[in-house]
Amino acid sequence: MAITKPSGRIRPAWKSPLPGTDAQDARLVAERIRAAIAGLAIPHPTSPIADQLTASLGVATLVPSEDQLARDLIHRADVQLYLAKSGGRNRVAG
Repeated sequence: MAITKPSGRIRPAWKSPLPGTDAQDARLVAERIRAAIAGLAIPHPTSPIADQLTASLGVATLVPSEDQLARDLIHRADVQLYLAKSGGRNRVAG
């Protein structure tokens, strides 16, 4: 599922937990997703960022405990996503 903004940018509503995955492996999965999307070379002529569809991904990990909630992990991933976008887009942060 994705939400298209008026500018033509797409904000995915997709978050995927990877149980038992450490930070390094989670980042590798995200980089593979980013590279696969780039490899499709989908034209995006209305984008002010690039002429092809790109993906910016934020990665966060958390060892669960009683005092941490799922929203804590989502917040961390969102922070990393915005770092990826502000770092030039079409990249993985985290």
